[in-house]
Amino acid sequence: MSTPRFPYRLPLSKTPPARGERDKDGFATPAYVLAWISSPWKFYASLGPDVGMRNFDTAVKENWAPASKIAHHYPPLPTYMNGDFYLCSLFNRPDSSHQQRVLDVANDDIINSARVAMRVAQQDDVEETLQWLRWPPDWVEQEYRTRLLKEYRDKVASGEISPNEL
Repeated sequence: MSTPRFPYRLPLSKTPPARGERDKDGFATPAYVLAWISSPWKFYASLGPDVGMRNFDTAVKENWAPASKIAHHYPPLPTYMNGDFYLCSLFNRPDSSHQQRVLDVANDDIINSARVAMRVAQQDDVEETLQWLRWPPDWVEQEYRTRLLKEYRDKVASGEISPNEL
């Protein structure tokens, strides 16, 4: 299987070029977002006891308010088929200085604003999920379906279930 020109996920250490920048073959770099990945239950619990699917955006906006002078509000994306939230902090916009900002992730104003607003510190094991993701993440559904199909085939191959079971 060949490596895609622009992977769906990149580790924090592999900062993508600015969106629209051309590679050596003339292809434009797509949009990427630097984001944490969180399960909805961890995310809701970190925002407060009465926070859920219907009011999480209000809680995030209240947390984000002190940082509004230095960052735009990128609300967490609603859950996709795989059930995760994507807690966005920074895009690879041409004017975002994203390549310098990720050199000091722990102390960057915009990334820290997102970290506070999304309550990343209050969620177990979420800090380690910070990575670059292709935007918009339409590919997440396909990735999820592929994983489910592989799990199903593995169970059939091992004899755990019959081919007619779902």
